[in-house]
This record gives sequence, structure tokens and C-alpha cells, in this order.
Amino acid sequence: MKKYQLLLILLCFFLFNESFGQRGIFFELEENQKVLQKNFKLIYNSASKLPLVTNKELRRENIKIAPSYLSWIFFTSNSQYTDLFVPGDLCRFSELAANKLIKTTDRIIFEVNFDIEESSEKTQKKSYGFFKLDQLILFLKNQNICPNLDLFSESFNDENLPITTSSYELKKPANEQECETAVKKIKQDPMVAFFCGKAEEVIAADMAIVELDTNGINLNTVQKNALNKKIQRGIYIRNKVGELEASLMGQI
Repeated sequence: MKKYQLLLILLCFFLFNESFGQRGIFFELEENQKVLQKNFKLIYNSASKLPLVTNKELRRENIKIAPSYLSWIFFTSNSQYTDLFVPGDLCRFSELAANKLIKTTDRIIFEVNFDIEESSEKTQKKSYGFFKLDQLILFLKNQNICPNLDLFSESFNDENLPITTSSYELKKPANEQECETAVKKIKQDPMVAFFCGKAEEVIAADMAIVELDTNGINLNTVQKNALNKKIQRGIYIRNKVGELEASLMGQI
């Protein structure tokens, strides 16, 4: 009997510590979120005074994405896509944002450095400014910073999608090694953000079907229309590239 009592005590002790440990982790995450959100709000409010689109003299070397902004975006975005980001690469950031793979806000916040002449010496004044996403993409194009942006986008438009998808020669992997090889190949592809953008549309359609089937009775007309729109888009892509290819894109 004592043996079982001891086991029960040990089990309760383990469960208590396990629960306490989890609460500790969740508390730490919650505190981190509060700090990140606070820092984000501070620079967001500061940047609202400086729309960068109005500065015609602005150059690439004058701006970089604010670290506090990136931290908040990466905290709220899917980690499998933030892993595709290359530090300092505005082109990759814009590609991920344009394909809705990261959760950017309505304003993308930058640290802005302007050289100022003071007493015959150059000093730098740092401030915060913002671009909206479409403004940022136009800025990058005008500055010839991302020459492939239009090409990548055109390759994955509805007209060229079947040709582009077929170039990947997607096939069902026979084993885990082939699966890993396929994923690695896509991750290293320069157009990975656009590939994943289309894959997400396929996934969103599948999830919309499930949502309608399981919870349709509780949804209003607007919600149902939004889900049906995703479903129709998924059907369109599947018809364009083929059922197998679309499924493999989603799985990759």
C-alpha cells in the first residue's frame, strides 16, 4: 500500500512541476509579447509623422527596417516563413509580404538616417519613417534594387503559373529522404516566396472547405462568402496546375 502511496505522491509532484513549468513558459512568452508590442507601438507612432513616399531624395542606404518592427512582425508571423527571411534583404522581405507569408502592418517601419551638416562636420540623425507595402515595392523598383521582382511575380501570375509549376518537376516522394530533398530545393529557389504564396492559396481553400463543413451553420453571409471565395480560388489553381501538383505544393 505504501508503495502505491509513494507512486501517487511522485506522480502528483511530477504533474505539479510540469504544470508549473508550462505556466512559467507561458508567462515568459506573455511578458516578451508585451515588451515587443510596446516597442512596436512606440516606433509605429513615431514613424507616422514621416511618410517616406514624400521624400524624392531618399536612397536605399538611408533606410533599414526597424529591428523593433521586425521583431514584432516575426513574433506574430508563421515561423516557417520568417525562416525564409534574409537579414538586410529588402527584396526578400517585400516578396514575403507581397505573398502574405508574413503579417506586416499597414505601415512598414524603417529607421531613417540622414546626413546633416553641423559645424563643418557630418553627423547622422536617426528617425523613423514608413512606407506602405505598395509604396515600398515601387521604391525598390524605381531604385532598381530588386530587378527580379517583376519577373518573379510574372512567372507566378495566372497565365504563366502552369509553365512555372511544371518547371519544378514535382513528384510524389517515395521516402523521407526524397521529401527532404524536395523541400530543400524549394527553400533554395530564388522564387520561393511566390511558390509558397500560391501553395498557401491551395491550403487556404482546403481549410475553408473544412470550416464550412464543420461550422457553416454558425457563420454569417459575409463569412461564408469569404470562405467560398477562397475555395473557388483553390479550385482555379488546381485546375491550372493539376491536382497532384497543387497538392504537392501545399504539402511542401
